[in-house]
Amino acid sequence: MKPIRCVVVGAGATGSLLACFLKRKYGNKLSLQIWDKGRGAGGRMSTSRYSGDSCLSLDLGAQYISATNEYKTKHSSIYDELLENGILSPLTTSVEGMRTLEDTCHFITPGGVSTIPKYFLNQSGCSPSFNMNLNAVNIKENSLTACAEKKEDGAQNDKIQLDADIIVITMPIPQLLNLKGDISSCLDPLRQKLGDVSYSSRYALGLFYENSTELDRVDWVSRYVQDNPCLRFISFDSKKREKDSEGGLSLIAHASVPFSIKHLEENMKDIEKVMLDYLHKEIPNLPKADKTKVIRWRYSQVSKPFEGAPGHVVISKSPLIICAGDGFSHSNFDGCVDSAFSVIDTLKMHFPIN
Repeated sequence: MKPIRCVVVGAGATGSLLACFLKRKYGNKLSLQIWDKGRGAGGRMSTSRYSGDSCLSLDLGAQYISATNEYKTKHSSIYDELLENGILSPLTTSVEGMRTLEDTCHFITPGGVSTIPKYFLNQSGCSPSFNMNLNAVNIKENSLTACAEKKEDGAQNDKIQLDADIIVITMPIPQLLNLKGDISSCLDPLRQKLGDVSYSSRYALGLFYENSTELDRVDWVSRYVQDNPCLRFISFDSKKREKDSEGGLSLIAHASVPFSIKHLEENMKDIEKVMLDYLHKEIPNLPKADKTKVIRWRYSQVSKPFEGAPGHVVISKSPLIICAGDGFSHSNFDGCVDSAFSVIDTLKMHFPIN
């Protein structure tokens, strides 16, 4: 019997978890391909390095993982695995101004938050294809064809087509709604509900310092900022992850949602300058960084999920097209776990494991 051909679109938290679960459930009975439009794994669980050979890094997206006791119990197998393998460790430094429930545990990722999706991708045994921008899905008889443009720096985009029995799409819902081909008519009955899903937007500014002497005197590690027109969160990322300051220091600043939405289409260099100006107000003796990086998270966190938060929706039963991700659950790591588990439950009904 031929393996089931499955394409997972997205190598962020949901896509990487799903790839791992698929491997563990189906093994060689399933042929897996993973596509992601980015240059590396992680999505909003993104870690940037000072340079290719440097151990100095910072998290541009998710800063820590928070789990209520309910979810820590519900997803205990996932948390135990990540803790046992050193991917997660308890957050031991204080975060000033953090609003949290008493029954919530907080974790950091010693190697950077991107180590979470990379771990699960490694467990899947499948190497993702990056720079793959899915633009259409077509249906022919009982199979699907995923169509993408492969973007390479300085080269003409290659058009890629891949036949599959199952396609699971984990991209943000606004991007999902822009897909062409036969999938467009499959989405039509749900367009209003999908269009009701909303996301916040946020800018993040990262600063790298090879020498951290001047900043070592700052007496806090992470803090939520109050009464700042631009900034909402600042963290000495390397200190948060308890890295030796002799290797340098990394600092991350997140803009507030209102500021980010107001200036969403502005030039990134202008945004960097504004954020740096406001950062100097919070850290008056902030020296010039050896390297900076600014990123715009157009779809940062889900502020309103799909109605009922089902974890996923099936938009075509035969052949099978599933849309998943935190837009169908809730916007944190546990929401991604919930979404991935829900997809597996549906796949087991369509493709029972003997």
